[in-house]
Amino acid sequence: MSKGVWIALLSNLNAQHFIDRVPAQGFQEVSLNALISLAKRIAEGPQSWSRCNPSPIISHQICLHPLSQDQSFAFTDKAKLLPGGRFLFFTHLGRLRCWSVIDDRLVWEYQGQWDSYQVREFAAEVVESGQAGVVIIGICVIEALLPMCVFYFFCVSSSVNRRSSHRFVEIVRLDFSREISHSIFVHRAPDMFPGDDNPFSSPQICGDFAIIQLTQYLENEFLLLRLSTKSCCSFAMETLRSVSNTSLRVLFFDGHLLLSARLSN
Repeated sequence: MSKGVWIALLSNLNAQHFIDRVPAQGFQEVSLNALISLAKRIAEGPQSWSRCNPSPIISHQICLHPLSQDQSFAFTDKAKLLPGGRFLFFTHLGRLRCWSVIDDRLVWEYQGQWDSYQVREFAAEVVESGQAGVVIIGICVIEALLPMCVFYFFCVSSSVNRRSSHRFVEIVRLDFSREISHSIFVHRAPDMFPGDDNPFSSPQICGDFAIIQLTQYLENEFLLLRLSTKSCCSFAMETLRSVSNTSLRVLFFDGHLLLSARLSN
C-alpha cells in the first residue's frame, strides 16, 4: 500500500484512540517503514513482546507529579489513563481530578454541588476525536450527624450519633481544550446502609449509556443511565442475590450489555 493509505489508516486509528504515542512530527513526515511499524505495534504490541524477549521492556516512561511534596497517596486513591494516553483521571482523598500527561499539570477538578462529599468511583470515555470526555461519577454525600436511638435492655438512649450518607451518580462532560465541564444530569441513588464501605463498583460508560453497580447488602443492583433522555432504571441480578462472594464485571459492546460473574466459595 502507498504511504497515503497508511496515513489515512493510522489517522483513523488515532481518532479512535488506539494510538497512545503519536509521532511528534505527525504522520505526514514519518517514513513509510515507521508508519508500518506503528501499525504493527498496535496489532502485535511492542517489539519487547516478541518470543526473543520473554520479559517486557520499558521503552518509554513518563513521571507525573499530581501531589505536592507534603502529600502522600492513600490506599483508596485510584488512577485511570484515558485512551490516547493524553489525560489521566485520578482520585485523592475523595476528590476527582484530570491531569495532563503531556504537560504534567492539573487540567480539571470535579466540583460537586454539595458541601461535604467524596468521589468513590468513576469511569470516563473520550469523545469528539479526543477533544472532550464524558465521565460517570459515584458520589457519597455526608450530612450532619443524626441522632440514633440505641436500646439497652429497657432503657433508651439517644446520645449516640451517626452520619447520614446519601449516594448520587452524576454524568459530566469535560472539554479538554477549554478545561471546563458541565453537568449532564444527576441521579440520586438509594441511601447507603450503615457500615457500607464500598457504595459503588464497576462503572462503565459507552456512547449514550452508562452503568454503575450499587452495593445493597451484596444484592448486586445496577443503575443503567441514558444520557440523551437523562433517564435511569435499576435492575438486579436475581440469580446472584443469594451468593455472598461474587465478583462482577460489566462490559458494553455493540448495543449490548455483558455481565460476567466470578463466584468464590
